[in-house]
Amino acid sequence: MPTFSSASKISEGDGKWRGNIPGNTVGPWSQCSRAKRFQKARGKARDGSTGSAAEARAMGPGGCARGRVGDTSIRHSGSTTTRVHADARRGESSMGTDSASAARVDALAERGVAALWPAKPTELVGDSRVLRALPRVELRRVGPFVFCDHFGPSPAVPGTMAVPPHPHVGLQTVTYLFSGALRHRDSVGSVQDIHPGDVNWMTAGRGIVHAEDVDSSPGAAPLHGIQTWVALPREQRHTEPSFEHVPASRLPLVEREGARVRVLAGRLGDAVSPVPTFHPLTYLDVELEAGASVSLPVPSTHALALYVADGDVAVGGTTVERGVLAHLDEGASTLSLHSVKGGRAVVFGGEPLPDPLVIWWNFVVDSVAEGRARLADWEAGRFPSLAP
Repeated sequence: MPTFSSASKISEGDGKWRGNIPGNTVGPWSQCSRAKRFQKARGKARDGSTGSAAEARAMGPGGCARGRVGDTSIRHSGSTTTRVHADARRGESSMGTDSASAARVDALAERGVAALWPAKPTELVGDSRVLRALPRVELRRVGPFVFCDHFGPSPAVPGTMAVPPHPHVGLQTVTYLFSGALRHRDSVGSVQDIHPGDVNWMTAGRGIVHAEDVDSSPGAAPLHGIQTWVALPREQRHTEPSFEHVPASRLPLVEREGARVRVLAGRLGDAVSPVPTFHPLTYLDVELEAGASVSLPVPSTHALALYVADGDVAVGGTTVERGVLAHLDEGASTLSLHSVKGGRAVVFGGEPLPDPLVIWWNFVVDSVAEGRARLADWEAGRFPSLAP
């Protein structure tokens, strides 16, 4: 029988445990002052614009330091870096006889890499560490995805990744494992074990509390997985909290020679995930054997990123190593991947969400004031209690 080690005994409302937070600080991840300092230091402040990917690459949510990236963007190609006109990247070039324009249009046939960002080692709880790929100063969100933590592989011992009760508001948490097992508990009464290939999809809505314990029974497999957060559209941020567990057997698995792609949410061609979502998004688990290649159809309107959890995965001519987030170009409807040594990656993103969108601690809210108010609710014990 699995043995799940319990998290530290911290009452739901005392507010003393503040792990699992972007940047490991309590505060607004869309805080304008920090965003402006970052922009000023690099001399990249621009006039306001609402372009979705430009906004994400500049600063992101909350209307802070938004702006176009300018007339050029950096594109990586193998070991070289070239500048590509922004109009080509956005698909706005004219269809004239100019050969340069034709080349720019041809380049839109497949997604490339716009930027590479190594995930940041971050303390989570106790001695547990994660690699945090999102959010970051350079990239706040990818479509509706506002958070991405990569944990393990780590020995399944008592206390490892045992996350105490903590609240969420205005988002959906998504837990996905490559190995090991976790037990999820929440304040809507859910108690659910999660195993590799399953999806735990929790909708916080107006407010939920949850905790996760690791299976530390003798012979338990090392814990390795990804947790992401998906921001809810503004009109859904106060919906009733809920929890959905979808076992691996119900998730579409698309297999090609040397490649396996599990559709965690959204769709891949005709393969549609049963996971309920409030917003168009893409979430894929891609496994490639050594030397394998695969081309995936992706919605051209979706902002996308690829994070490598193991081995190596190349996007076009750009190799992405383990622990690195690749922010992808916009506009194309094909994503071609290749691995030299074998690799595993998640591809995630979707249609961008409009502002206002502020990430404050574990909450997605409309404003800093609302985030502070919900944090005060947590510290005063006004969130619901966990299921026993």
